[in-house]
Amino acid sequence: MFSTNRQILDNPEDQNDELLEEIKKAIKEDKIKLPAMPDIAMKIRDAFKDEQYDIMQIARVIQAETGLAAYVLKIANSPLHRGPLPIKTAKHAVCRLGQHSVQSIVLTYTMRSLFETSSSELKSVLLHQWQRSTSIAAISAILAERCDDFDPDQALLAGLLQDIGCLPLIDWLKGHLFHDTDIEAEFKSLSSSYAAQIGELILRSWQFSGDIVEVAKSRENWRRDSGKDVDVTDIVTIARHHYYMSIGEKDRLPSITDIPAFHKLPFKELTTDQSLEILEVYKEDIEEIRKMLA
Repeated sequence: MFSTNRQILDNPEDQNDELLEEIKKAIKEDKIKLPAMPDIAMKIRDAFKDEQYDIMQIARVIQAETGLAAYVLKIANSPLHRGPLPIKTAKHAVCRLGQHSVQSIVLTYTMRSLFETSSSELKSVLLHQWQRSTSIAAISAILAERCDDFDPDQALLAGLLQDIGCLPLIDWLKGHLFHDTDIEAEFKSLSSSYAAQIGELILRSWQFSGDIVEVAKSRENWRRDSGKDVDVTDIVTIARHHYYMSIGEKDRLPSITDIPAFHKLPFKELTTDQSLEILEVYKEDIEEIRKMLA
């Protein structure tokens, strides 16, 4: 299962980066643990492998965990899926959402448990990272819902997963803290340099499809241009750009009009501060989705 990971770890392009090599060596030697896909997400994935899957079986797996069942119902009745009548049972939620959305939603729910630590020094770092990821995910979902042929639940999950490579970096940082370490600054530097490569490694180990792996691999690659058709990485890239704009980090960003992904979107109207006008229109929906993830 991990043969692909070994190839990434041994990429000769990184031989001159001593810190990256140290982190990769720690991963190889299990001194830094890669996060495992949560058990409930594995159960749902396995249940759907049978083309003749039983909706009641899926519903029972979901209902077995009260928090997950409540979360699935929230999503089914959220701005992403809201219908004329509210959904009240897990079975009806599975019917409304469909196979792929349910798998994405279950994994989205379980992601929160990965952003926890026993280290008091790093709790705030993980909390801020989770808040950042949920904001990017919510924006991604709203953008995807307004693009033809895109699944907003997949975009929501992709937005959360783009920073999955940050988790082993936090684990590594835990063993390299000094009394005068600026933890936030150190984490930001590590993430900027290494989160994309490690995120790619994790998503390959979780056996995700290439389009989702690409989301992590292209983290903060503003110049990425995959061709004329918009893909989920384009959506998450623009969502991330908008998030940084919203928290006042404009100086680190290119103009949105210089990003190839922007020119593929079906909506290009901008506000005076160069953010997407559509995100201003739907800011209440974005906030509702973000709160569901919190």
